Amino acid sequence: MTTTLLRGGIVVDGTGSPPRRADVVIDGDVIARVDDDIDGSFDRTIDVTGLVVSPGFIDLHTHYDAQVLWDPDMTPSSWHGVTTVVAGNCGFGIAPVRPDDRSAIVNTLETVEGMSRTALTEGITWEFETFPEYLDAVRRRSLRSNMAFFIGHTPLRIYVMGDDAFERKATSDEIAEMVGHVRDAMANGAVGFATSASPTHVGDRGRPVPSRLAGADEIEQIVAEVGRWGGLLQATAGPGLSPTDFSRLSVAHGVKITWAAALVGQESFLADIAGMQELRRPAIEVVEAQAALPGNVWPQVTPRPVTFQMMLDVPPGSLASLPAFHDIFEVPRAERLDVYRTTEWRDRARPQVLEAWRHRWSRITVAESTADSSAVGRTLEDLAAARDTTPFDVMVDLAVGGTTRYREVLLNDDPEQVVRLLEHESTTLGLSDAGAHASQLCDACLPTDLIARWVRDRAAFSLEHAIHMLTGQPAEIVGLADRGTIVAGHKADLVVFDLDTIDTQPEQRWFDLPGDEDRVVVESVGFVHVWVNGTQVRQDGIELLVTEAAGRIVGGTRLGRSDG
Repeated sequence: MTTTLLRGGIVVDGTGSPPRRADVVIDGDVIARVDDDIDGSFDRTIDVTGLVVSPGFIDLHTHYDAQVLWDPDMTPSSWHGVTTVVAGNCGFGIAPVRPDDRSAIVNTLETVEGMSRTALTEGITWEFETFPEYLDAVRRRSLRSNMAFFIGHTPLRIYVMGDDAFERKATSDEIAEMVGHVRDAMANGAVGFATSASPTHVGDRGRPVPSRLAGADEIEQIVAEVGRWGGLLQATAGPGLSPTDFSRLSVAHGVKITWAAALVGQESFLADIAGMQELRRPAIEVVEAQAALPGNVWPQVTPRPVTFQMMLDVPPGSLASLPAFHDIFEVPRAERLDVYRTTEWRDRARPQVLEAWRHRWSRITVAESTADSSAVGRTLEDLAAARDTTPFDVMVDLAVGGTTRYREVLLNDDPEQVVRLLEHESTTLGLSDAGAHASQLCDACLPTDLIARWVRDRAAFSLEHAIHMLTGQPAEIVGLADRGTIVAGHKADLVVFDLDTIDTQPEQRWFDLPGDEDRVVVESVGFVHVWVNGTQVRQDGIELLVTEAAGRIVGGTRLGRSDG
């Protein structure tokens, strides 16, 4: 095995302890020693004086389930110090799946997670049906980063119930079958189960995603099975899955739970949504109330403002649930603008959209438009007043007149309140959504943004606190007992960066997805070296070609299963 000495770095070990000057020895795929002024003979010695040496970052909330099949590097997360991603969040994924249900899976991911139908259709190699078969397909890729997986509630329901999954509750026999598949997934490498009750999650043909149709007994039995394996439940909150529900489920079944998400401004955003009473108050109050309840429950927070760029050929989920938009999903994407052009559709949709978005028009700006370049940077509310029409009509006119993207800052744009959420001892980082909403946003840069913006530039909290939130804390939540901290014997997932220069680069739009579909990417600077399981994947600021898998499918040791 190859041995490497990292000499003279500023070690921030992921435990929350203050930085200290120390040497680190990598032996094969593990950290062999952490100490002052280590002597000896090593295959390589790398001087990292003045640089921060950290555990590799762990992203709890990604949607790389499909992308990993064509991009095992899982970019852009791997450019931002992320050495482990957790996929299958919000109950979405691509397995288990029967051949006849593949289109429903693709349609759902297109609508609720903003993924390109073309990219999914051309990029997914359907070489699997069951969840264990899907994990085997991932294992055949040369992974740059480690992956942990939830089995998702939506594909699971579709697999067991077919199209009925979108329409009704499950029978007792169907619930028993779902529990069996969850048991099989846990036995073969899943770290837990993910679901969503969010009213904003709308899927195939504008219908609620299947997990939203689940009854309390279905959730109860599945979570009980996850608890028997010592697994993790991830959920997107909604009616029937509130902070109080999470507390009860955690206590009843001995499961850790992490839920998305506590966001600044959510009390206004959720004001008109039924069944969301517990979340209709400032996010910090929700977090404090959750912390006061029993159970092992971790609300997810993010340092990033929730900002979307959207186009009307793929309506966002908050519009997709409106009756008028059901027509949009009945036709191919290329023909949807033709529907928008019809007077009959506009007259039917106008009152629905004006009511649903009545609080939002002043926050939606035109990001780019070939229909009217003078509209760029202006809000739809201002444009409507200038043109003596409604914001809805301006939005549709620009969409049908040329390529137009709209930008909206939805939530989480008050820095003082964001800091309170990040500092709270009961919260954890999440919601990068990496792998999803590719043409609409790029929050995979969350780790870089946290360190550069909030630690270095704003001095909002300490470096050790940020690194703990990125490493040791998520490792403990997921159950990755041998990752997340720089300790002898742990796996050598390590990041070396320059605190003075680490930063995000400006957003770029690339057309590199399957079918030449587009995505927004953010590159990084300041990351000098990265190791994944002892394999160096970045050296002197340059990404290295990985010809053999550096990453592995990982799970908690308490689950008794890990490729690592």
